[in-house]
Amino acid sequence: MNRLQELLNKKRGNNVEKTLPPAPNGAAVLSPDAAPRETLTAEEAEASSETPFASPIPSKDKFTDEQYSAAADELLRHMRDRNVTVIGSVASRPLVGRALDLKRVRPYYVEKACLLSEGTLRFGEDGKVHRNSSIPHLVVAEEPKVAPAPKVEAKVAPAPKVEAKVAPAPKPKKTKAPAAEPAELLVLYIDCLPMKGVEKAQAFEDVIEPMVQKVAENNGVASPLLMQYGEGKNHVAGLLRVQCPKGSVVISSDNPYWASCKTVLIQSADVVIKGTR
Repeated sequence: MNRLQELLNKKRGNNVEKTLPPAPNGAAVLSPDAAPRETLTAEEAEASSETPFASPIPSKDKFTDEQYSAAADELLRHMRDRNVTVIGSVASRPLVGRALDLKRVRPYYVEKACLLSEGTLRFGEDGKVHRNSSIPHLVVAEEPKVAPAPKVEAKVAPAPKVEAKVAPAPKPKKTKAPAAEPAELLVLYIDCLPMKGVEKAQAFEDVIEPMVQKVAENNGVASPLLMQYGEGKNHVAGLLRVQCPKGSVVISSDNPYWASCKTVLIQSADVVIKGTR
């Protein structure tokens, strides 16, 4: 009888649990050992949605990075032809629209083109496009000011006058100072060759050859191209930044080191001439 009574009580308890009403407002009932729910605050939700763009991002962006780089080249060419460092949205939007084949150009497209310009362009908060200069500003240090020494008046007896005839000193000959030589410029010929007016041009392979050998010796490899994760190319670009060449340099974009070194050379160059294929 005790066993039967125990089974009956257990069955009644199960029926009571099944007939319990649902929790208010449709909330699920959690077990005591369930993990607490995590809810994001407004600040955390805003931080998670942060993007590198200041302009509103459209719902669809169908253009590739190569198309945005072409749009950046169009902006840079327009500014170099007119020798300006800043252009407004009235001039920048049509240029980007022509490169992207887009009729309605939003500020986002101009900003992304500047972001993919390899550091040559910058999108300002006012919507204008600024051209980054490769010539660093010179800082002139001021000489420390020294207080003048106090004047000491001393009374000295006048010396007796002695008349002596002195021959006039010969007039120095005027000599012209040598004219200062102009600073040598860095001119890049990318996928093209100079035809006239250039006395001497050096190949990009000859410029980086000492740096390639140095990286290979420091890492114990036959060629920096054999280093993992492409680190050898970045090491060569780092040495090129310290020892940037001067003069005219002829470059082929098919060179395996050009992709890593082009940002350093283009930012340091005074003139960039790029051929079309």
